[in-house]
Amino acid sequence: YASVLLRPPIHPFHAPQLTFLSAAAVARAVEEISGLRPTVKWPNDVLLCGKKVAGLLNEMEAETEGIHFVVLGIGINLNMRLDQFPADLRYPATSVGLETGRSVNRAEFARCLLRHLDALYDTFLQEGVVPVVEAWQAYFDLVGRPVAVEAGAQPLRGTVEGLDADGALLLRLDDGRLERVLAGDVRPL
Repeated sequence: YASVLLRPPIHPFHAPQLTFLSAAAVARAVEEISGLRPTVKWPNDVLLCGKKVAGLLNEMEAETEGIHFVVLGIGINLNMRLDQFPADLRYPATSVGLETGRSVNRAEFARCLLRHLDALYDTFLQEGVVPVVEAWQAYFDLVGRPVAVEAGAQPLRGTVEGLDADGALLLRLDDGRLERVLAGDVRPL
């Protein structure tokens, strides 16, 4: 687990975009350390071999005029054994160690993760969210695939068309309408 405190000079409306930053940094670090190519599950999970290896949750303290701070909460399964995962998990989980067959040095991983976070945060501050979302999209493999999205009382079904500029999921519904999804749990069909 890691919590990273940021004080971005941005409007609170844009703070959710930092989820893409932390997910892309985690994916890059997992790939560098493991040699395996992870994927991201919109908007805040990282998968390895189709199983959840990391989850991200951001918390913000802000007022209307600006952000006081954002805490990037990052949880990564590095060396967990299969018997350490609860039996009632909703989605299958794994660890970097399980998928590579070797133990991961936590300090080395933390250095790698912080290096990627720092580089992407600098990019975000200098160039905005677009290159950060592009870094995230490099690990996103659901474009063009049918999914179900649990978002409210009525689940949505459709084909993922990508993300819009602010990171909303673009879903082409079965009836042809294009829906912007701001929150929900995405499950491939």
